[in-house]
Amino acid sequence: MEKMVLSKMLIGKELSENVYNHRGQLLMKSGTLLTDSKIDLLKKNEILEVSIADEVVEAE
Repeated sequence: MEKMVLSKMLIGKELSENVYNHRGQLLMKSGTLLTDSKIDLLKKNEILEVSIADEVVEAE
């Protein structure tokens, strides 16, 4: 798990933690794949960083 600054470069990445707004309301669950519209929603809720799941690379 790695905290990353919210940007369009995270499209297709998976959240490793739930994301809550400033009122404590759940915005997105852990495991959600980020899309352009989901990133926009997080930005509208003033979310600046998210935790991203580590990518597993399979050895050949």
